[in-house]
Amino acid sequence: MEVALLPHCGLSDISTGTAYVEELESKEYDYFEQNNTKIIKILRDDDALKYLRQRNISSDNNQYSCVELTARQYAPHTTSRMFQDDSESCFKETKDYHKVSIIRDPYASLVSYFWWAFYEPKIQGDSRKDNKKYSPTTMPHMAPLPNDDAEILQQKFQLFLESPAFFKTPYRKYSKKMTIFEWFREWQCEFYEGMDHLMRYENLQEEYNILCQKIAIPTQELPKLKSTQRKSKLNHKLYYNDVTREMTFEGFKEIIQQYNF
Repeated sequence: MEVALLPHCGLSDISTGTAYVEELESKEYDYFEQNNTKIIKILRDDDALKYLRQRNISSDNNQYSCVELTARQYAPHTTSRMFQDDSESCFKETKDYHKVSIIRDPYASLVSYFWWAFYEPKIQGDSRKDNKKYSPTTMPHMAPLPNDDAEILQQKFQLFLESPAFFKTPYRKYSKKMTIFEWFREWQCEFYEGMDHLMRYENLQEEYNILCQKIAIPTQELPKLKSTQRKSKLNHKLYYNDVTREMTFEGFKEIIQQYNF
């Protein structure tokens, strides 16, 4: 949806963009960052020249007296709470905006994240190969495989959800005392806070068309991104046993009952 809305954004609007290589290189759509950088450090004089030389960047005649090192201001998946907590954010200026987010069946969303954790696509500038925390190589006992049957997937899925949530991310804090399920639940529920309208993922195209009518922009077919991580065609309901089904119901009880998931 962000990709579809980008052409209608103004010059002062923020787009968090993407870091995934396949999306950056796609010729089917343009998924760019806008107004989403911050200066984290300024290098001057000799330090600036050293930095440039290490990266084989021409610095003839000492024309660079300083180099500004930048980073993303907001992560691609920034929640409203993360936005408010940022001391430099312009959240107060958006109080009159019509805020929209997407809500998805928690049972399906958890299974999707299960596959995503092990088969996340390549990130720009990421030198990791199979040494990342979650991969079929580092955790073969837990990683879902294309030929796993329902019984095996149920076992792996439960093990995954009950594992410690140890994620190295500069954007979101974690606690070693939290399980992956607890971490995921807290994060997902933040996407629904302070929203004027929640669009159901299961009917996304239809609901996007309604949004377009509300804000007076043309409708279009939504591009499909990040749709190749799940390697099994088994229905998401088959991943659940009594333990994980109860865990998910209790964790997302309000959302499940309100939206009849």
